[in-house]
Amino acid sequence: MDATLANQIDRNTGNRNGDSADTGGVSSAGEVEACSIPQWYAMTVAVATPRLHEKVAARKEATEDGDLERGHRVTQRASMIISQVTVVGKAGDPNYVQQVTCGSHQLKADEPKDRDGGDAGPAPFDYLLAALGSCTSITLRMYADRKGWDLGSVTVTLDYRRTKDAAPSIRRDVSVSAPISEEQRARLADIIERTPVTLAIKQGVQVASNVAVA
Repeated sequence: MDATLANQIDRNTGNRNGDSADTGGVSSAGEVEACSIPQWYAMTVAVATPRLHEKVAARKEATEDGDLERGHRVTQRASMIISQVTVVGKAGDPNYVQQVTCGSHQLKADEPKDRDGGDAGPAPFDYLLAALGSCTSITLRMYADRKGWDLGSVTVTLDYRRTKDAAPSIRRDVSVSAPISEEQRARLADIIERTPVTLAIKQGVQVASNVAVA
Protein backbone atom coordinates (compact mmCIF):
# COMPACT_ATOMS: atom_id res chain seq x y z
CA MET A 1 0.00 0.00 0.00
CA ASP A 2 1.28 3.50 -0.76
CA ALA A 3 2.72 5.08 2.41
CA THR A 4 0.83 8.35 1.94
CA LEU A 5 -2.47 6.48 1.51
CA ALA A 6 -1.71 4.31 4.52
CA ASN A 7 -0.99 7.37 6.66
CA GLN A 8 -4.22 9.02 5.48
CA ILE A 9 -6.20 5.91 6.47
CA ASP A 10 -4.50 5.88 9.85
CA ARG A 11 -5.33 9.54 10.41
CA ASN A 12 -8.98 9.02 9.37
CA THR A 13 -9.39 6.02 11.63
CA GLY A 14 -7.35 7.21 14.56
CA ASN A 15 -5.18 4.10 14.06
CA ARG A 16 -1.69 5.46 13.30
CA ASN A 17 -0.11 2.80 15.45
CA GLY A 18 -2.39 0.01 14.24
CA ASP A 19 -4.73 0.21 17.27
CA SER A 20 -8.43 0.11 16.54
CA ALA A 21 -10.35 3.21 17.53
CA ASP A 22 -13.88 2.69 18.82
CA THR A 23 -15.28 6.18 19.06
CA GLY A 24 -18.00 5.91 16.39
CA GLY A 25 -20.72 8.55 16.26
CA VAL A 26 -21.09 12.15 15.15
CA SER A 27 -19.19 15.03 16.71
CA SER A 28 -20.73 18.32 17.74
CA ALA A 29 -19.35 19.80 14.53
CA GLY A 30 -21.39 17.32 12.55
CA GLU A 31 -18.33 15.41 11.32
CA VAL A 32 -18.05 11.62 11.51
CA GLU A 33 -15.75 10.70 14.38
CA ALA A 34 -12.96 8.19 14.07
CA CYS A 35 -13.83 4.54 13.65
CA SER A 36 -11.91 1.45 12.66
CA ILE A 37 -11.92 0.05 9.12
CA PRO A 38 -14.10 -2.94 10.19
CA GLN A 39 -16.54 -0.55 11.90
CA TRP A 40 -16.65 1.73 8.87
CA TYR A 41 -17.32 -1.27 6.59
CA ALA A 42 -20.09 -2.55 8.88
CA MET A 43 -21.69 0.88 9.00
CA THR A 44 -21.56 1.17 5.20
CA VAL A 45 -23.15 -2.24 4.72
CA ALA A 46 -25.84 -1.47 7.29
CA VAL A 47 -26.82 1.68 5.39
CA ALA A 48 -26.47 0.30 1.87
CA THR A 49 -28.13 -3.09 2.30
CA PRO A 50 -31.72 -1.85 2.95
CA ARG A 51 -31.43 0.53 0.00
CA LEU A 52 -30.18 -2.29 -2.21
CA HIS A 53 -33.10 -4.48 -1.10
CA GLU A 54 -35.54 -1.67 -1.90
CA LYS A 55 -34.06 -1.25 -5.39
CA VAL A 56 -34.18 -5.00 -6.04
CA ALA A 57 -37.79 -5.20 -4.83
CA ALA A 58 -38.81 -2.21 -6.98
CA ARG A 59 -37.11 -3.71 -10.03
CA LYS A 60 -38.82 -7.07 -9.40
CA GLU A 61 -42.20 -5.35 -9.02
CA ALA A 62 -41.67 -3.44 -12.27
CA THR A 63 -40.71 -6.66 -14.03
CA GLU A 64 -43.86 -8.36 -12.80
CA ASP A 65 -45.95 -5.42 -13.94
CA GLY A 66 -44.30 -5.60 -17.33
CA ASP A 67 -45.06 -9.30 -17.57
CA LEU A 68 -48.74 -8.64 -16.92
CA GLU A 69 -48.97 -6.13 -19.74
CA ARG A 70 -46.39 -7.56 -22.15
CA GLY A 71 -48.90 -9.74 -23.97
CA HIS A 72 -51.16 -6.74 -24.54
CA ARG A 73 -48.30 -4.60 -25.86
CA VAL A 74 -46.93 -7.33 -28.14
CA THR A 75 -50.41 -7.92 -29.54
CA GLN A 76 -50.72 -4.24 -30.36
CA ARG A 77 -47.36 -4.13 -32.12
CA ALA A 78 -47.67 -7.35 -34.10
CA SER A 79 -51.42 -7.13 -34.85
CA MET A 80 -51.84 -10.72 -33.75
CA ILE A 81 -55.26 -12.35 -33.55
CA ILE A 82 -55.70 -13.34 -29.92
CA SER A 83 -59.33 -14.45 -30.14
CA GLN A 84 -61.66 -15.64 -32.87
CA VAL A 85 -65.38 -16.31 -32.51
CA THR A 86 -68.08 -17.25 -35.00
CA VAL A 87 -71.73 -16.47 -34.27
CA VAL A 88 -74.56 -17.90 -36.39
CA GLY A 89 -78.24 -17.09 -36.07
CA LYS A 90 -79.82 -20.00 -37.92
CA ALA A 91 -82.98 -19.41 -39.93
CA GLY A 92 -84.85 -22.20 -38.19
CA ASP A 93 -83.90 -21.26 -34.62
CA PRO A 94 -86.54 -19.59 -32.46
CA ASN A 95 -86.45 -15.89 -31.76
CA TYR A 96 -82.93 -14.57 -31.18
CA VAL A 97 -80.99 -17.74 -30.37
CA GLN A 98 -77.36 -17.58 -31.55
CA GLN A 99 -74.93 -20.46 -32.01
CA VAL A 100 -71.52 -19.36 -30.79
CA THR A 101 -68.33 -21.20 -31.69
CA CYS A 102 -65.11 -20.42 -29.80
CA GLY A 103 -62.45 -22.87 -30.91
CA SER A 104 -63.69 -26.28 -29.75
CA HIS A 105 -66.40 -24.75 -27.54
CA GLN A 106 -70.04 -24.52 -28.57
CA LEU A 107 -72.12 -21.91 -26.74
CA LYS A 108 -75.46 -20.20 -27.12
CA ALA A 109 -76.54 -16.60 -26.80
CA ASP A 110 -80.05 -15.22 -26.56
CA GLU A 111 -82.09 -12.38 -25.16
CA PRO A 112 -84.06 -12.78 -21.94
CA LYS A 113 -87.78 -13.32 -22.11
CA ASP A 114 -88.55 -9.79 -21.01
CA ARG A 115 -86.87 -8.64 -24.24
CA ASP A 116 -88.80 -11.11 -26.41
CA GLY A 117 -86.06 -13.73 -26.35
CA GLY A 118 -86.23 -17.35 -25.28
CA ASP A 119 -83.50 -17.12 -22.63
CA ALA A 120 -81.69 -20.05 -24.24
CA GLY A 121 -78.32 -18.65 -23.25
CA PRO A 122 -76.56 -15.62 -21.81
CA ALA A 123 -77.29 -12.24 -23.38
CA PRO A 124 -74.51 -10.40 -25.27
CA PHE A 125 -73.67 -8.09 -22.38
CA ASP A 126 -73.50 -11.14 -20.10
CA TYR A 127 -70.69 -12.43 -22.29
CA LEU A 128 -68.95 -9.06 -22.08
CA LEU A 129 -69.02 -9.18 -18.29
CA ALA A 130 -67.99 -12.85 -18.32
CA ALA A 131 -64.94 -11.93 -20.41
CA LEU A 132 -63.95 -9.15 -18.02
CA GLY A 133 -64.60 -11.22 -14.90
CA SER A 134 -62.76 -14.32 -16.08
CA CYS A 135 -59.79 -12.26 -17.29
CA THR A 136 -59.68 -10.55 -13.89
CA SER A 137 -59.73 -13.81 -11.95
CA ILE A 138 -57.20 -15.54 -14.23
CA THR A 139 -54.76 -12.63 -14.03
CA LEU A 140 -54.96 -12.49 -10.23
CA ARG A 141 -54.37 -16.25 -10.04
CA MET A 142 -51.32 -16.00 -12.31
CA TYR A 143 -49.90 -13.15 -10.23
CA ALA A 144 -50.60 -14.88 -6.91
CA ASP A 145 -49.00 -18.12 -8.09
CA ARG A 146 -45.88 -16.22 -9.11
CA LYS A 147 -45.69 -14.48 -5.74
CA GLY A 148 -46.53 -17.63 -3.79
CA TRP A 149 -49.71 -16.10 -2.32
CA ASP A 150 -52.68 -18.21 -1.29
CA LEU A 151 -55.86 -16.44 -2.43
CA GLY A 152 -58.23 -19.33 -1.93
CA SER A 153 -61.24 -18.90 -4.20
CA VAL A 154 -61.43 -15.74 -6.31
CA THR A 155 -64.94 -14.42 -6.95
CA VAL A 156 -65.67 -11.59 -9.38
CA THR A 157 -69.16 -10.06 -9.44
CA LEU A 158 -70.00 -7.56 -12.17
CA ASP A 159 -72.93 -5.54 -13.44
CA TYR A 160 -73.29 -3.31 -16.47
CA ARG A 161 -75.16 -0.07 -15.80
CA ARG A 162 -76.67 2.35 -18.25
CA THR A 163 -78.61 5.45 -17.28
CA LYS A 164 -80.25 8.18 -19.30
CA ASP A 165 -77.97 11.03 -18.28
CA ALA A 166 -74.66 9.22 -17.74
CA ALA A 167 -72.21 7.12 -19.70
CA PRO A 168 -72.49 3.34 -19.30
CA SER A 169 -70.38 1.88 -16.53
CA ILE A 170 -69.35 -1.47 -15.12
CA ARG A 171 -69.22 -2.24 -11.42
CA ARG A 172 -66.69 -4.95 -10.51
CA ASP A 173 -66.34 -6.45 -7.03
CA VAL A 174 -63.55 -8.93 -6.36
CA SER A 175 -63.21 -11.09 -3.26
CA VAL A 176 -60.82 -13.83 -2.17
CA SER A 177 -61.61 -16.50 0.41
CA ALA A 178 -58.12 -16.73 1.97
CA PRO A 179 -56.91 -14.09 4.45
CA ILE A 180 -54.52 -11.55 2.92
CA SER A 181 -52.69 -8.50 4.23
CA GLU A 182 -53.66 -4.92 3.44
CA GLU A 183 -50.53 -4.62 1.31
CA GLN A 184 -51.56 -7.67 -0.71
CA ARG A 185 -55.11 -6.36 -1.08
CA ALA A 186 -53.83 -3.03 -2.39
CA ARG A 187 -51.53 -4.79 -4.83
CA LEU A 188 -54.38 -6.93 -6.20
CA ALA A 189 -56.55 -3.83 -6.55
CA ASP A 190 -53.81 -2.29 -8.69
CA ILE A 191 -53.38 -5.44 -10.79
CA ILE A 192 -57.06 -5.75 -11.75
CA GLU A 193 -57.02 -2.30 -13.33
CA ARG A 194 -54.41 -3.46 -15.83
CA THR A 195 -55.66 -6.85 -16.98
CA PRO A 196 -55.84 -7.24 -20.79
CA VAL A 197 -59.64 -7.15 -21.07
CA THR A 198 -59.84 -4.26 -18.61
CA LEU A 199 -57.44 -2.24 -20.76
CA ALA A 200 -59.30 -3.17 -23.95
CA ILE A 201 -62.59 -1.91 -22.52
CA LYS A 202 -61.15 1.26 -20.99
CA GLN A 203 -59.07 2.24 -24.00
CA GLY A 204 -61.72 1.30 -26.53
CA VAL A 205 -61.47 -1.09 -29.47
CA GLN A 206 -61.85 -0.19 -33.13
CA VAL A 207 -64.40 -2.32 -34.95
CA ALA A 208 -64.00 -2.85 -38.71
CA SER A 209 -67.18 -4.33 -40.22
CA ASN A 210 -68.18 -5.87 -43.52
CA VAL A 211 -71.54 -7.16 -44.80
CA ALA A 212 -71.69 -9.78 -47.55
CA VAL A 213 -74.01 -12.42 -49.02
CA ALA A 214 -72.69 -15.88 -48.18
